[in-house]
Amino acid sequence: MQEAIEQEVTNPTVFTMAAVAMTATINGFDVTVSAPGCKYYTVAGGYTRTHANIAPEFTYWDFNATATDGLSGARVTINQGVKIPLPAGNCA
Repeated sequence: MQEAIEQEVTNPTVFTMAAVAMTATINGFDVTVSAPGCKYYTVAGGYTRTHANIAPEFTYWDFNATATDGLSGARVTINQGVKIPLPAGNCA
């Protein structure tokens, strides 16, 4: 599951409001990574909001991955947080 989350984190389109869930088979397990949600943001250090609202932001995202064993039906879910700097307005 960690591999599936890492694949999503390295895809820059994931950090947009149009992100969608991703499914993959990893080591024989069906893995679904839900579309990430931006939980909150802070203005990057050294900037203020008075700069025409274009100050970069540190955004904090939540990724949720579920792996399912096709033979037994057993499932496991993990959540992972990611902090990434982005231009203003990417976390609604």
